[in-house]
Amino acid sequence: MEQKSSRDYISKTGNDLIQKAPSSSRADKLEADLKEVTDKWNHVSMAMKKRVEELGSATEQLKEYEVH
Repeated sequence: MEQKSSRDYISKTGNDLIQKAPSSSRADKLEADLKEVTDKWNHVSMAMKKRVEELGSATEQLKEYEVH
């Protein structure tokens, strides 16, 4: 939840900066930068989700091993 809040803040702030950019070329650059940050954030989030799932699976396997 905290990560989503941070991501939403960055997105809103970035969009505000784009709207206030002094020129269209600067707005385009800011928009490209924001997209890059968003894409990286999404990539990291997906990787974290995968790792959490793998950890859950490994934990379940360990529990089964301890029982036997």
